[in-house]
Amino acid sequence: MKKLSFILLGFVIVLGACQKGSIPQLKHAMSAKVGKELWSSSHSDVSLQQGVGTGITIVADSADTKCVLSIGKYTGPGTYSLVNPENAAAFTNTVSGAGNITHTASSGKIVVTDNFLNAEGMTEIKGTFEFLGDTLSVVNGAFDVSFNLD
Repeated sequence: MKKLSFILLGFVIVLGACQKGSIPQLKHAMSAKVGKELWSSSHSDVSLQQGVGTGITIVADSADTKCVLSIGKYTGPGTYSLVNPENAAAFTNTVSGAGNITHTASSGKIVVTDNFLNAEGMTEIKGTFEFLGDTLSVVNGAFDVSFNLD
């Protein structure tokens, strides 16, 4: 199953860029402290895998960076350990001359704090995350994304 999570992460990871500054107020976005830099997404998206124990993947990117959070069996608000092979997280950045460098979580957690139907009639989930990917620390992460279950 962990291999499947890494394949899924590899499939959705593309280019993006770090942005300096304060973490913005979230609305359908993701932010975190990546290494020593504050990062925020310019775009976020959610994909669902239908089947036994619905899987959910949140993908957020910026110019040369991308952050991916994946929960193998999403059951609603709660803590999802990244030590569990059904869950995964990664941060990818593009380095001039070196290409894409992906830091896959070896430890950490995704915490879903809210899951509700918003005013637009979409399912909205909010939460936090943190993980260590190789030597890269991703902390103080937060997300607020919406999607249709149809």
